[in-house]
Amino acid sequence: MRTDSGDAGAPVAHTTPVADGGPTTEDTPMNLYDSPVERARRTRERAEELGRAADRATDPEHRQRLREKALRLLREDPAPDSRPS
Repeated sequence: MRTDSGDAGAPVAHTTPVADGGPTTEDTPMNLYDSPVERARRTRERAEELGRAADRATDPEHRQRLREKALRLLREDPAPDSRPS
């Protein structure tokens, strides 16, 4: 029996092993460089994820909402080269 108190057995993000050997929390910088190109890339990736989710959705209304959200994301964040300099 352990005599220490607290949450000694609780998992800790920076020491938790990753099953596939991929990056851990400590490997990911929290201050990502937010250039227009990076922002556009992340927005495009998110819209693609929403499109794939819409393809998998079985409810027609949910599918439509996901597609609308993806289109709205793409309309609200124009490509970096179309922004005035």
